[in-house]
Amino acid sequence: MKNLKTITTALLLLFTFTSAFSQTEEETIEWLKKYGEQEVTLMENGYKYTFKIDNKNMHFYTEANNEGVGHKKVYEHFELKSLKHLDFDDSSALSPWLGYEAISYLFNFNDYVVKGNLSQTWPNADPHYAEWTGNKIEIQFESKEKGEQIIKAIVHLAKLYGAKPRPKVSEDMFK
Repeated sequence: MKNLKTITTALLLLFTFTSAFSQTEEETIEWLKKYGEQEVTLMENGYKYTFKIDNKNMHFYTEANNEGVGHKKVYEHFELKSLKHLDFDDSSALSPWLGYEAISYLFNFNDYVVKGNLSQTWPNADPHYAEWTGNKIEIQFESKEKGEQIIKAIVHLAKLYGAKPRPKVSEDMFK
């Protein structure tokens, strides 16, 4: 009985010690508001990307004004609680790829949680408008370091909402 009490006490202390160093939902959202919100302007392709967060949603704005696409505005957003549907691999979180002048991360969700709309005026054509619901969203960052830091915070927030990394599988699993 004494061993059971000792083990239980040790486990409780260990849990208390490890959870004391983890940021809460509120702290993570505040950090993202203060350090994560940004505007990335890519001169090469004429695009401007903006990422913002409030207490309920993440917002992504894309604006382009160049000869190839005319004037285009895209607004996408999802509720923070939808992060529980984030599809990620725990070892790498989300893998970046190099865009024009920025680092891009593609978020995949296990559900259609992203809402978006597009307004576009093509050169010499009527304006075009569309709305959609999807399961992917792309985020642009000027530097890999900043992108990794923000992605780490978003994945942490996703875990707080109950997201689980996809199971680890290998080719040799059923040999």
